[in-house]
Amino acid sequence: MRVRAMAVVVLSAVLPLLSCSDATTPANPTASPTPTPTPTPTPTPAEPSPSPSPSDNPEGTTEPAVYATAGVHSYLRNGNLVRSGAQTYKAGDVIYLNCTPRDAKGNKTTNHGPIKSWGIFSSDLVAGNPMSGDFYYTDTNSFNPDLHINKTLSKPSGTIKAYCTVLNLPRSANHAMFIKK
Repeated sequence: MRVRAMAVVVLSAVLPLLSCSDATTPANPTASPTPTPTPTPTPTPAEPSPSPSPSDNPEGTTEPAVYATAGVHSYLRNGNLVRSGAQTYKAGDVIYLNCTPRDAKGNKTTNHGPIKSWGIFSSDLVAGNPMSGDFYYTDTNSFNPDLHINKTLSKPSGTIKAYCTVLNLPRSANHAMFIKK
């Protein structure tokens, strides 16, 4: 019995030295708690900034109108509607103009008077009708007249300009549209 007791004493004295830990670390370490994984937060997509500036509200406001802008909101080419303006329009296109009253911050507004007039002209192309001239226009008693470019032009290219006037507002700046065969 004496031999067995010595073996137990020797093993218990040598085991701490054989382990990879220092003498202060217990032979049977206690398990540390496993942290609960937290889900990675999904980034919130940034709101796109309005373009063109300064519109705060794309639907418009009810602030009083102080000026108006003339422009192109779409055009028809070969039977296909393009929902924007273009750098160049071609013979046969129909250009859909718009007059937009704006408040002091540049936002579209519904607080304005009626359309007073449109000026649609060219110094190098000839205004006419569907049978003659280079272009003609319709619905000028509305905020959205149509500008028709005839299929045959008297010149290889030219510029048509348009402006609008809303009652009690200054005339808009000219909006220029380059036309080519």
